[in-house]
Amino acid sequence: MTQGIIDGQKPIIAIIGSTGHQGGGLARAILNDPNSPFQVRAFTRDPSKEASLTLQEAGADVVAFDMDGTAQEMATALQGVYGLFVVTNFWEYMDHNREMAQAKAVVEAGEMTGVQHYIWSTLDDTRSFFDSLPNEERPPKVNGTYVPHFDAKGETNLLFPSSKSTILFTSMYMEDLYMFGLVKDGVLPLNLDDVQLPVIAAEDIGKSTYSVFRAGEEYKGKSVHLAAERISMKHMMQIATNIVHKEFKYKNVSRTEFAQISGSTELANMFDYLRLNLEYRKALDPSEAHKLNPEIQSVRDFFETHTEEMSALGGASTK
Repeated sequence: MTQGIIDGQKPIIAIIGSTGHQGGGLARAILNDPNSPFQVRAFTRDPSKEASLTLQEAGADVVAFDMDGTAQEMATALQGVYGLFVVTNFWEYMDHNREMAQAKAVVEAGEMTGVQHYIWSTLDDTRSFFDSLPNEERPPKVNGTYVPHFDAKGETNLLFPSSKSTILFTSMYMEDLYMFGLVKDGVLPLNLDDVQLPVIAAEDIGKSTYSVFRAGEEYKGKSVHLAAERISMKHMMQIATNIVHKEFKYKNVSRTEFAQISGSTELANMFDYLRLNLEYRKALDPSEAHKLNPEIQSVRDFFETHTEEMSALGGASTK
């Protein structure tokens, strides 16, 4: 059941990363719903930037928020908040210890101010899986761990009070195809073989998260796994070719080859984890996200609305 009006006011959902992919999607989902039971407090480092002003014009209370601040400083911004969406940005500093410290301070602040529902956007901790493999099959570590941007988030799960938290596991963004420059001249080289990889459009993470908040007590103390569908990269590139009308192909490479191509051992290790760990792929059952967001985008839907971005990465025209 949706959280009801408190003292004549709609409960406040505070959103960390409100101008980012996930947090922005959540903010828009709430603000675009004329019957929403919530009001939005949008946390951002810079309330004066265009994306922040757009949220303010849509009805959000935009508040400056420093993820490197103290818990006491954060608590000032969290006064009166019912629900808190938390996501950290590893790629901003490439420092998993800093990322964990940020989340720890946020939780401490939330406990000071009486937050009733946390939703923490997370990923798997890959260490137990890779450590279970024979030494010769383990990838090289990066700064003491295998996939820092996964492992820090997975470890941080334990910081959130279990009885009032939803641990939200997300899958690979479809946007990663162009945001990380994975596709070049129509070729997608990855160390994934032909596995059916769970994927999702980042905007749909926010919409699904809104449904979790609306459900009230139902998802507290639980994990939620979000994926729009499972698909092989070969099939994904075939769909891109058909919709964008440019050539797209999947090229399977080894972990070492992808590390050389991308310049990132961390991403190569990540794709090895996604390829090797069947339990990871099974847990990301698309039915859960479809229940939360019946309008979730398929891969085909995504390419139809992102033809410009994909066209810039394509090969020869097929027209």
